[in-house]
Amino acid sequence: MDVSEYLKAIDTADAVAFDIFDTLLVRPFFHPHDLFGFLEAESGLEGFAEARIRAEREARRTDPETDIDGIYRSIDPKYLALKDAEIGSEISFSRADPDMVEVFGYASEKGKNIVLVSDMYLPSDILERMVSKNGFSGHSKIYVSTETKVSKRSGLMYDTVLGDLGLSPSKVLMIGDNRHADCDSAISKGLKAMRWIPMKERYAASHRHEMRFLKRYPGYESSVIVAMDMLGWAEHSDETYWHMVSRRFGGPMNVMFAKFVMDNSEDMDKLVFFSRDGYMPMKVYEALGGKKPFVYLHTSRMIAKVFGRRDLSDRDTVLSLMAYLRDSGRYRDIEVPGKSEYRRFAEENREVLERIMAEGHARYENYLKRAVGDAGKIMLVDATTMRFTSQGDVERYLDHVDVTGCYYAVTAEGKRKHLAYCDRSRQHLCSSYVNLAEYFLGSGERPLLGIGDDGGPVFEEDVPNDEIIRIRAFPQIYGGIMDCTESYSEMFGDRIPSVSGKVMDGWMDVLMAEESGNDPNTLSGIKWAVNTQHSIYKHLILRLSDIPGVIIMKIGEALYSHRKR
Repeated sequence: MDVSEYLKAIDTADAVAFDIFDTLLVRPFFHPHDLFGFLEAESGLEGFAEARIRAEREARRTDPETDIDGIYRSIDPKYLALKDAEIGSEISFSRADPDMVEVFGYASEKGKNIVLVSDMYLPSDILERMVSKNGFSGHSKIYVSTETKVSKRSGLMYDTVLGDLGLSPSKVLMIGDNRHADCDSAISKGLKAMRWIPMKERYAASHRHEMRFLKRYPGYESSVIVAMDMLGWAEHSDETYWHMVSRRFGGPMNVMFAKFVMDNSEDMDKLVFFSRDGYMPMKVYEALGGKKPFVYLHTSRMIAKVFGRRDLSDRDTVLSLMAYLRDSGRYRDIEVPGKSEYRRFAEENREVLERIMAEGHARYENYLKRAVGDAGKIMLVDATTMRFTSQGDVERYLDHVDVTGCYYAVTAEGKRKHLAYCDRSRQHLCSSYVNLAEYFLGSGERPLLGIGDDGGPVFEEDVPNDEIIRIRAFPQIYGGIMDCTESYSEMFGDRIPSVSGKVMDGWMDVLMAEESGNDPNTLSGIKWAVNTQHSIYKHLILRLSDIPGVIIMKIGEALYSHRKR
């Protein structure tokens, strides 16, 4: 923001009066009253948000410049404990507008007499803690309507300020965001006034999809997402595409899923984050201070099919086994036929193939038991599942362990014990949401082929260009997600708000609305594997042209399954 006009105006004044809220300070809620919804959700005291708004309205009927105590005298006693939480949150969550830091600092450097003025129910000592915490100091006084009993709105507060300053009104400059209270009323008293363009107005002017999201999902959840995005927008003026898109969208996705894991794992002995798609939730869980022991487990649907299920009558198992034989390098003496001959080859070489799968099974069983150790109750963390294949595989290996799956999304109903941040079991055409979750939650590793004799992972060597693009971009993806995580942690500490999967899907709609074109180096053009063997790639954000191919693939799987029965 160009602040040069404000600096010029300050040069002509002897004293400068600054508004506080939405001028000096911003909050992590796009609408200030959404703090009440957050406190309601955090405390579990249902109805608080509405009661708090109603109590302030009632208190102002008898005292237009009521204070926080007057408001809470008008509220149901069961909510009284939240007064201190509200005050503490206002102090803790307030942040400086970085552009205003420059303006305020300039006035201070020029030796201007600075006062702060606010129509507010919080007392001046609380406001002093808020502004000083954010680096605003050197002002001579804070005028707040709940103490002066006159407001900026009426213009009478300016009479008080002028009387104390002993200056001609024309020598005082008022800077604030409210057109009436900070500008019109000040001018009516003879002061000079300049309207400050608040951060949320600057943000809204260039973020129309985000504003639609706010309207579509009213409440504190969307308010937090957009306000935190706004604060990131103000801070990151120069960043790469992958850092930006990962910070804005992959970051909240991972933060909220990691919080979901934290909130639901209190009685677990250990968390097991599946590769590749559990990597970023694991890193975010660690960064947020997750307290449970955890391990990163290399696994995949392909491993589950080949080494776990070992069913040669299953088409996907045969396809996965052929890919393993061809690409792992362990069985160079076996000549893998063309795809049309897979079924015949599997039937004719059943004994050899079953031995190979049994060997892999033993290696993987040892690897898995070492990873889980002596934990009796574990939570498996992964991005998405439809058939719970990997979970079923783990349960077969570890039949003595109590296993719960925890997924960012499930796309079908399942009988295995699990939790889902997003339940898509009754949704159709949700491929783009699934793909985005896997893309932003996953690691920068190549697809997994198996576990070697040394117990380490064996990755595919020859991968498509779309995989290469992501591998190269991963340091920026990682950096963006972790920067977002740091901002949420720094803002909220251990009080990070819970955001539902439904609202997070709405935030992904914003991303998809903003992605256009066919650039293979961005989300709009990049492709993503849609089958177990990572051999079929469709656009990450699904297009109409992709749908026939996906349908054909699903029909083929269904026909093969029917034929084997």
